[in-house]
Amino acid sequence: VTHDHNDLQKEEQNIICGALELHKKTVGEVMTKLDDVFMLNVDTILDFNSINDIMQQGYSRVPVYDGERTNIIAVLFIKDLAFIDPDDNTPLKTLCQFYQNPCNFVFVDTTLDVMFKEFKEGAKGHMAFVHQVNNEGECDPFYEVLGLVTLEDVIEELIQEEIVDETDVFTDNRSRRRRQHVGRPDFAEFSQPGNQTNHKRAPISPQLQVAALQYLRTSLEPFKEGQLSEMIVKKLLNQDVIHSIKLRHKEQSRVDQQHTYLYTQGKPVDFFVLILEGHVEVTIGKENLSFESGPFTYFGMAALSQVQSIGESPSASTQLSKGSMLGSVQSLDSTKFSFTPDYSVRAVTEVRSLN
Repeated sequence: VTHDHNDLQKEEQNIICGALELHKKTVGEVMTKLDDVFMLNVDTILDFNSINDIMQQGYSRVPVYDGERTNIIAVLFIKDLAFIDPDDNTPLKTLCQFYQNPCNFVFVDTTLDVMFKEFKEGAKGHMAFVHQVNNEGECDPFYEVLGLVTLEDVIEELIQEEIVDETDVFTDNRSRRRRQHVGRPDFAEFSQPGNQTNHKRAPISPQLQVAALQYLRTSLEPFKEGQLSEMIVKKLLNQDVIHSIKLRHKEQSRVDQQHTYLYTQGKPVDFFVLILEGHVEVTIGKENLSFESGPFTYFGMAALSQVQSIGESPSASTQLSKGSMLGSVQSLDSTKFSFTPDYSVRAVTEVRSLN
């Protein structure tokens, strides 16, 4: 009405119009239909695969149903997964029974101003399930769940624009428009049995593989972006590079205990070691000074440094692209360089390492 008589910006006009129309619109008009809602069956086991799938969706709250999708019994808050170990295979039902997050149900004709007031109070959370009474047919009337509505849906109607945060996979839940790039890492490949081509390799959990990948990519220069691509590092982790050392009886001879040494002082070696699990004893110097190290300590960076220097030299046999150290896993495997450590590394507990 006052468009020609004021200097309001377009966004300000939208907010004014949205606020004036809030009492006219119902949750049924703005809800996400049940068929488009990401939900979990109460019988789901929270293992590595299921938790990775949940994280990929980008939601902070996930409805939980029992039997049929219309039978919603609980809400899973993603923050509830903070203390869950995927190795424990915890049933989702156990988590729901522990936290007991309530479900809020509203009728389909509830207006957005009423819904907004209820969300502001926060007593029932910021997500509600929309239902209606179904009295069709000869059976008794029953409540039928149609979809869900969130505080974000109401605010979007208020400002007349879509809100997209850093975890959203879709720009709009109703139109199901996907974002161009979300940037959420997907670790599903670490749990695929097909990637474990060598059945003799020491078994480690998928989350330990993810931790090893993140550590290599962020803490060790030869594995960082600009040296090796993430795809190459992932392929390396799926090779026969995981090794295990199990301790034998202490009364056995020193010869029998030689298998516990990862490095021996003065003996040339051609590999790098990253401790993933367990503890090792490091002995160094003429005085044999020793100390103990645990997970995510590494030894033998000299081997990687030699690979990098050869790879960057003009006489390198491997053709290198700009900004990369080596072009393929094969080029790493086929290039051997040795160095002589001035220290010894011996396993004092059962150890799993990346060699």
